[in-house]
Amino acid sequence: MNEYDFLAKIVILGEPHIGKTTLWCKYCEGVFIPGNRITPGKSHKFCSFLNLLGVDFRIKTIEADGRKAKMQIWDTSNQEKFGDMPQFYYQGVDGVILCYGTNNRKSFERVEHWMGEMRKYASNDICTVLVGTKSDLSDERVVSTEEARKLAESEGIKFFETSAKENLKIDQAFLELAKDINVVLSKKKNDTQVTRTRLRTTEEKPKKENNCFNCS
Repeated sequence: MNEYDFLAKIVILGEPHIGKTTLWCKYCEGVFIPGNRITPGKSHKFCSFLNLLGVDFRIKTIEADGRKAKMQIWDTSNQEKFGDMPQFYYQGVDGVILCYGTNNRKSFERVEHWMGEMRKYASNDICTVLVGTKSDLSDERVVSTEEARKLAESEGIKFFETSAKENLKIDQAFLELAKDINVVLSKKKNDTQVTRTRLRTTEEKPKKENNCFNCS
């Protein structure tokens, strides 16, 4: 018997130096490691950033709408030294946490670039949540909540402002993403079952015998 109801591959995307790895570490390991204490390629006590390709992942299982979701959560923070994410990283991805820094205007302006990359390389039914990081740094804020909310609404995605330091709304962002993925995967499963049933019915349907001997 499986220990989970569905498996989801989730990727954290966004510009460099906006707290993606800090958010990932806080959610997956429950610890806060400031960005200036993270050294790419070096193993840390709780989170290891070791992959030469610039990515690392953790497994976390949660309950979403009464179903157990086993999430494989990928951190791509070290990928920045290679430029944009390679196309193959989008393969099999069910959900994206798309980050920008509330104190980093450029990272917010690049959100549409990342959305474009996802449209090109990811599946059409990929689930996305827009996440503003470092909301605790109110004195450094350069992106308003309302502006980010309008962008999320225009893209038809959910939006949260988070703080890894204060553990603010990180769990909620991942939970909502898991719920959306559950809906998509459940629909795919139902559609597949309907298709198989129709095919089976067609194959099992008896052929009519032609008993007309005088037909011309």
